[in-house]
Amino acid sequence: MLVVAMVLTLGMCGQAKGIDPHIRFVDSHDRALLERGCGQSATFRELAARVEQSDLIVYVRTEYSEPAGAVGRTVIIGAAGGRRYIVITLSRCLPAEALVALLGHELQHAVEIADAPEVVNDATLRAFYGRIGIGQQTWDGRWQFDTDAAVATGRHVLQEISGHAAAHPH
Repeated sequence: MLVVAMVLTLGMCGQAKGIDPHIRFVDSHDRALLERGCGQSATFRELAARVEQSDLIVYVRTEYSEPAGAVGRTVIIGAAGGRRYIVITLSRCLPAEALVALLGHELQHAVEIADAPEVVNDATLRAFYGRIGIGQQTWDGRWQFDTDAAVATGRHVLQEISGHAAAHPH
């Protein structure tokens, strides 16, 4: 009997390299945010692992302007083939530590969405956050929501990576 074993090389946060990752990036700068967060924050690693085990595909991108009047935003773009697709957009105008913490904040939103299978489009996302979050309409008619859990998570990730930087100076 022949037994063939395949060993996967795991990247940061336990993502299998070359295997359909659930957190995807537009460029290497954006990927570096995940690597830094996973390397310096247990909370961040846990969030990334939960996303990897969900039905979500999360695209992360940064841009030099503030997306829709905010420094971070998570939107759902749809559902198909047993997967739900979201995009996290972050402002590159922030310092590195703040950007990693903001990604942690937005990954908390991804986990909230992952735990809510009824969220499949913009209308169901808005209804979901209307129940669990705090919302406000922006000047251009769009809605923005936040949750206490995401705010606390972002702060906690920032504390962990700031503590790591203090303990491991360059």
